[in-house]
Amino acid sequence: MDSKLPLEKVKMDPIALAIHQRNTAPKDTYREWAEKEENLLNDEEMRQFVVDGFHKVDTGLSKEYLKLLCTKIDKQLYHTGERNPGNNIVPKVPEIRRVIESPNLRGALTSILGKNYHEHAHRFLHDLRPKCKGGPQDPQDYHKDNQSPLARPLSNHPQWAMVLFFPQDTPLVMGPTGIIPGTQYDRVADHMRSDERKMGIGMKCKAGTAVVVHFDLVHRGQVNFHKSKTRFMLKMIFARTTPPTTPSWNCKEKIFRMPKKYLCPFVSFPIWCWDWLF
Repeated sequence: MDSKLPLEKVKMDPIALAIHQRNTAPKDTYREWAEKEENLLNDEEMRQFVVDGFHKVDTGLSKEYLKLLCTKIDKQLYHTGERNPGNNIVPKVPEIRRVIESPNLRGALTSILGKNYHEHAHRFLHDLRPKCKGGPQDPQDYHKDNQSPLARPLSNHPQWAMVLFFPQDTPLVMGPTGIIPGTQYDRVADHMRSDERKMGIGMKCKAGTAVVVHFDLVHRGQVNFHKSKTRFMLKMIFARTTPPTTPSWNCKEKIFRMPKKYLCPFVSFPIWCWDWLF
């Protein structure tokens, strides 16, 4: 098929159009992306994850690619007539695959869940419309998610992780996901005191940020107070497949110590979780 046809004729030919879109797409190609060596976490980053229950990752995607991704997401949600495809979002918006194959994200998931981690089939694209345009008027209650397809097999150890991907700049005014750091261990959201619920923070993110979150961290959806912008957030699930026998991150020191910077408001010294990772 000749890909040098006039653009008017290209648009009338599905195969020629696919070739044109492939050739004009941003150049951070999937193959080059997927073959890059993963960037593992260091000891300080792992300690911070063990204490706080989350770690922010810059996926490294270009501004052009993120703009393309947001355009495809907007088209899928509002211009196809099928609304939200749920678990089928990646086949519908295949550009998301480059998020999953980001060397920085792969390195974080390998560090936290071990080599040969599993990409679960459950995904969901959350679109949060502004409050002034009919979006949620109040935040959700803080909660822990049910496992899919299981019920709620809580684990102090990092067996499961959510990845929350934000393709846009997401300041606090746009309602980034709210979390309470350190609640992945023994606090049940339904039984938290009102003063504990006030310790939550919004995970403001720059465009292209993927937040790796311990599956049992207490979190909630918030309110978008922006005057016009809808906030997108893609949730994906990943799981450990084998128990750890050796550190899967860039480990230089076996002794656990509290990280230099952390946000957990509770008294926490989770040595048992750190030791389990060895």
